[in-house]
Parts: sequence; structure tokens; C-alpha cells
Amino acid sequence: MSDHWCEHLLGMDHGEDWLDSPSTPFVVHIVAEHPAHDPIYAFVYLTVEAFFALHEVMQSGESYMPGDYGVVLAAGSGKPSDELLAELSYNYHYRPS
Repeated sequence: MSDHWCEHLLGMDHGEDWLDSPSTPFVVHIVAEHPAHDPIYAFVYLTVEAFFALHEVMQSGESYMPGDYGVVLAAGSGKPSDELLAELSYNYHYRPS
């Protein structure tokens, strides 16, 4: 059994013009899965520039903290609740992919 975490960026449906506004923050959903543990998730409110920096560090396999790239709005294990998704949608215009 592998002892590595597999991370994914989810919830990136922000339309075609999101790259045109590099200073406008948006929400990304990060999920880390591990065969021996429950998945963990974080919703991070960040800018396009911070998103690309986060994506780069995730690709490199280096350790990182999501809060170093933006504001962690919510985090937990398992799957986020429908109530949390509704709150993020209402307050931050988050659209799950």
C-alpha cells in the first residue's frame, strides 16, 4: 500500500475570463487522498498569481500549507457538507466542478 498523498485541485469552473483578473480572488477546492486515511480537503480563497504558485508547488511534490497561498475558508476530513458548499457558493460565488 502506498504511503503517498495524491492531491487534486477541484472547483475551477470560473468562466473564460478568470485569468484576465489576476488580482481578483476566487475559491479553489483542494483534496488530498491517501489509501490508508480519509481524504482531507481545504477551500482556499486566493488570487490567480497565488493559484499558479500553489499549483507549481503541488506539481513539485514539496510540502506546503494551503494557508501560505491564500485564506483557508474551510478544511476537514471526508467530504464537505452540502451546507458548507452552499455557504461558499453564496458568500464567495464558489461553483463546484
